[in-house]
Amino acid sequence: MDSLEMILNDHPHLMRETSEGIDRIKKIIRDLKHFSHNEQERYQPVDLSRCVATSMNLARHELERVRVTTHLPPDLPPVNGSESQLSQVLMNILVNAAQAVEQDGEIRIEAHSDEQSYCLSVTDNGPGMDAAQLEQIFEPFFTTKSVKQGLGLGLSISRQIVDALGGSLIGRNRMDGPGAEFVLTLKKREATE
Repeated sequence: MDSLEMILNDHPHLMRETSEGIDRIKKIIRDLKHFSHNEQERYQPVDLSRCVATSMNLARHELERVRVTTHLPPDLPPVNGSESQLSQVLMNILVNAAQAVEQDGEIRIEAHSDEQSYCLSVTDNGPGMDAAQLEQIFEPFFTTKSVKQGLGLGLSISRQIVDALGGSLIGRNRMDGPGAEFVLTLKKREATE
């Protein structure tokens, strides 16, 4: 009877772990499929503030233990792109940042625009990256994490997406303290009237 009670008590935990494992497998398959068949989506006006909100929602399981602050002006212009792809880019960056920081870490998301472009930065207060890591972070399958946390495709796919949009994605160490910073720059959507 004790073993049955133990099984019943462990059941919710085991089901949650099984569900998380299935989600990880789905993500790996989706990333591999996207990586090997990077098909062009039809681009349209995209609100990057909405992409930030979507990516934060999708990455909430990783972001629960960190403090995230956003500084997004309410009048940011739209960019041409794919909302799902740009949300994926931001989610990959946020998940990496969350996994890099210690308990009670901080992630800051900021954006600004000028006449031609839109710039969004994600900074964390983790340990940052050494010179070798900085050279390899966008290479397919490069990772500093365990296999449970990823295959090293997220940043490579993210750069592919941003390059296809005519933008840039760079990763570097913060200049104002410990941690890393990823900067996404995209061209503003041209007015069509």
